[in-house]
Amino acid sequence: MNALILTTDHDLKHKLQQLCATLSPPVELVRDMPGMLRLDPVAMTSPDLIFFDARGEQREVIAALERTAVRHPEAIILLLVPEHAPDLLIAAMRLGVREVASFPLDVDEPALAVERLHQKRAEHRREQGQVLSLVSSKGGCGVTFIAVNLAYAFASLAHKKTLLIDLNLQYGDAALFISDAKSPVTLTDICAQIHRLDAQLLDSSVIGVAPNFDLIAAASDPDPEDRIQPNHMAALLSIARRQYDFVLLDMGRQVNAVSIRPLDSSDLIFPVLQ
Repeated sequence: MNALILTTDHDLKHKLQQLCATLSPPVELVRDMPGMLRLDPVAMTSPDLIFFDARGEQREVIAALERTAVRHPEAIILLLVPEHAPDLLIAAMRLGVREVASFPLDVDEPALAVERLHQKRAEHRREQGQVLSLVSSKGGCGVTFIAVNLAYAFASLAHKKTLLIDLNLQYGDAALFISDAKSPVTLTDICAQIHRLDAQLLDSSVIGVAPNFDLIAAASDPDPEDRIQPNHMAALLSIARRQYDFVLLDMGRQVNAVSIRPLDSSDLIFPVLQ
């Protein structure tokens, strides 16, 4: 497990470094980079765990915490909070923070939290699913038709848990191919709350098409690109990989920053020619 320490308190940092070295198995610290002392998480390696010192002006702390949660969506944040900070705890809960220790800090408290995190990781560890992208070479060549049928075949014939994400940002209509249900949640809605996305939220955001077959509907507005960012897609695919055997992406024809990120994360890319 890798850890990142975000604090301006050198004594606290030293204490946490000693703690990480004495844990079994030991927690390896991600090398500090410029900007870390400003609570700006920049690291060479993505951390699994972040020790976040939440002392300071509350508005700045919450803003820094939100940036941290967005930049490291896979990391578990251990929030180190001052006593009597209910508003801060509520904001942290909304951002998905699950582990909290309070000042004055008892070293046993973060040690127990790290032990719980090790247990959770062991319980939830599973082989990650594959991401398959289908890309259209021109309009009307049948990418969506192929994507929905391939997803159904994976789910029904191979009995693999399959998710289809409609990433055609302007003309997405995969939901119309396979379901009469109108999804109350679209890709835009998921990206709007990406900071709190987890397995439970993802499960409540999909259309259950058939056993083992779920769909995330395309954005309902005609120009959603300003609300769907590349880092949103990285966070969504990271969680989806852990929940599904196959994640299929109906990419449409657009090539932009939003579509490039999923293509970079794909195990296989299928250009559909005709």
